[in-house]
Amino acid sequence: MIQNRYRVSPSGLFFLFFLLFMGHAHAGNQVILDADQQYQYAGTCFASGDYETATGEYKRFMHFFPEDVRVEKAMFAIAMSDYHLERFQEAIAAFTENQNRFPNTPLSIRAAFMISDCYLRLKDTGNAIVTLHNLLAQTDDADIQDKAYDAMGWIYIERGEFEKARAAFQKISLKNQTGYSVDVLSKELEKDVSIPRKNPRTAGFLSILPGGGYFYCERYQDALVAFLLNGALILASWEAFDQGIPALGGVIAAVEFGFYAGNIYGGITSAHKYNDRKMHEFIESLKENARIGVSGVKGGLELSLQIPF
Repeated sequence: MIQNRYRVSPSGLFFLFFLLFMGHAHAGNQVILDADQQYQYAGTCFASGDYETATGEYKRFMHFFPEDVRVEKAMFAIAMSDYHLERFQEAIAAFTENQNRFPNTPLSIRAAFMISDCYLRLKDTGNAIVTLHNLLAQTDDADIQDKAYDAMGWIYIERGEFEKARAAFQKISLKNQTGYSVDVLSKELEKDVSIPRKNPRTAGFLSILPGGGYFYCERYQDALVAFLLNGALILASWEAFDQGIPALGGVIAAVEFGFYAGNIYGGITSAHKYNDRKMHEFIESLKENARIGVSGVKGGLELSLQIPF
C-alpha cells in the first residue's frame, strides 16, 4: 500500500518531463546575453552620465564577450568613466591597461593624451610631460606629434618655463603651425621679459622698516597698517620701560617681536604672490591673444573625449 502512493502514471511522467524541459528552457533564456544589446545598454548609461552603471555594464560585456572587436572601446569607456568621476589615478591605470592590451591603435593614442591630462588634473605636470615624450617616441604620425608638442608647450607655459614652451611650439610641423597659432604664440612669449616682478630678498630687506616690504609690493594699505601697528607697539614698550614698568615693557616687546617678524615674512611672501599674480595675468593674456583654450591638448584632447559606440 505504501509503495502505490509513489507510483507515477505514464501520462504523469510525460507531463513531469515536459515541465522540467520548459523550466530549463525558460531558465536558459534568462542567462542568454546579446552582445549588441549589452554594448548598446552600456553606451546608453555612459551617454546619460551614469558612469558607475556604465562601468559595470562594460565589464559585463567584456566578461561574456572577450573576443568581441568592441572590447577595446569598452575598456576605453571604462577609463573615461573614471575620468568623468574624477578618479584620476584609477583612470590612469585603466588607460594604461588599454594601451598595453591594444598598442599602436587610434584609441591607444587617445589614451596617451588622456593619461597626460589626468596627471595635469592631479597637478603632476612632470609626469604629464613624460607621458607626452613617451608618445612622441612611439609614433611617426606628424599630426599626433604636433598635438603632443602643442600640449607640452602649454604645460610649460603653465609652469612659467617659457623658453621650453617656445622650443616645443617650434617643433610643430610647418603644415600645422598656422592651426596651432605658433607665430602668434612665439611673439607673445617674447613679451615674458616685460612681466613685472618683485625681488623677495629686496622685499625682506625693506621690511626692516615696518611696512616697507608691503609698500614695495604695492600693497599700500597693508604697509600703512604694519607701520602703524609696529610703531605703536614699539612706542608702548619704550614708554613702559621709561616709566619703570619693565615687566609690562617686556610683554609688549615680546608681542611686538612677533608682529615685526610677521611683517618681514609678510613682505617676502607678498613678493612671491605679486610675481605669481603677474605671471597668471600674462598667461591669461597669452591665451586670449592666441585664441587657444586652456586644455593644452588642442584637437587631441577634444578628439579623445569622443567615443564611438
